[in-house]
Amino acid sequence: MTFLSAFKNTSLLWVLMLWACAGPLGNAKKSAENDELVEKAEEPPEIIVGANQTQEYIPILRDKKVAVVANQTSVIFTSKDTDSSYVHLVDSLVSSGIDVQKVFAPEHGFRGRADAGEAVADGIDKKTGLPIVSLYGKNKKPSPEQLADVDIVLFDIQDIGVRFYT
Repeated sequence: MTFLSAFKNTSLLWVLMLWACAGPLGNAKKSAENDELVEKAEEPPEIIVGANQTQEYIPILRDKKVAVVANQTSVIFTSKDTDSSYVHLVDSLVSSGIDVQKVFAPEHGFRGRADAGEAVADGIDKKTGLPIVSLYGKNKKPSPEQLADVDIVLFDIQDIGVRFYT
């Protein structure tokens, strides 16, 4: 005996078939209503990362001796009309007249050119002439001597927030 032969009343079979077919039509109507609501919804506000909110922190940094903890993720996004879509935060601070004294660099170095696990040495940044102090290897944090000539330390490194991340 097949499933359909169990229905002796063919009108009941037609009712069940129509009911089954009506389901998607009802859902299509609901979907169209939802689409209308989505179209009427306001645009979400633009998200602006902290580094791009220069008007908030440049006044605080003026007339201060600044150290920056930074790597290759420390960038300010620029307009699409420029040659590059971003500028490094330190380059932006220097060009804004902020008195950057030094940069503390973690694994991979200040500009991100060191491979994972590669030694990151102290040095001088070729672009800005700023001293670079490695925070990778034996020196895991700035010493009191390394902080003696700064008024404020600006920390800008993106992180994914897990303990095994480098």
